[in-house]
Amino acid sequence: MTDYELQSWNGILKVLSHEILNTLTPMSTSLDALKDCLLDQNKAKSLSKLNEEDIIDSFRAINLLENRISSLQEFIVRFREFLDIPVPELIPLNLFDVFNEFKNSYKDRIDIDLSEMDNQLMVLADKSLIEMVLINLIKNSLEANAKQLKTSSKKLPNEAVLVLKDNGNGMSASVVKKAFLPFYTTKESGSGIGLSFSRQIIHAHKGIIELTSDKEGTEIRIILKTEIN
Repeated sequence: MTDYELQSWNGILKVLSHEILNTLTPMSTSLDALKDCLLDQNKAKSLSKLNEEDIIDSFRAINLLENRISSLQEFIVRFREFLDIPVPELIPLNLFDVFNEFKNSYKDRIDIDLSEMDNQLMVLADKSLIEMVLINLIKNSLEANAKQLKTSSKKLPNEAVLVLKDNGNGMSASVVKKAFLPFYTTKESGSGIGLSFSRQIIHAHKGIIELTSDKEGTEIRIILKTEIN
């Protein structure tokens, strides 16, 4: 196991323990509140002993339990999606055509420049999975307030290089270093899955994804196979 993989798994375990503890602590508090409201010396209170405050506090505790269970279920779904990357169904795929679809879809939100894309370049890839990667990358650019995403591609022996560079708010060196770690995020509402999920998909294609960033924007470099070795 490489140092990066070890760091990734350590990150996953920390996130799991953090999420579980964040759920169990308020759930335990809510259960204690329910006991105080509904029990008297470890025996169920009779209806005549339940007052309005007990009932209101019980409903609050139940609502909190429901919210925390729902939150944990949502986290588990996201975690399962991250781990459960399907085996790519490789077909010849024209990257220019895929990007052109996104250019039209996002035209009101960001300018996707295809002027340096080879419109004949084909790679072996799973279209739906590659689209997931591109959606994540475009979403990151939008969240970084980018107005333009420049793309370029070139053919190498047995593989193709795809470069995406935006003009959004760049990342610090420390953030870049952790960018692909599962569940790492600097955003308040972020899941921290997008880039790590994209990396999993590219690796499933036997490809490479790299990220660099500075104050002028962020650049993603992806290498995909054009032939089966």
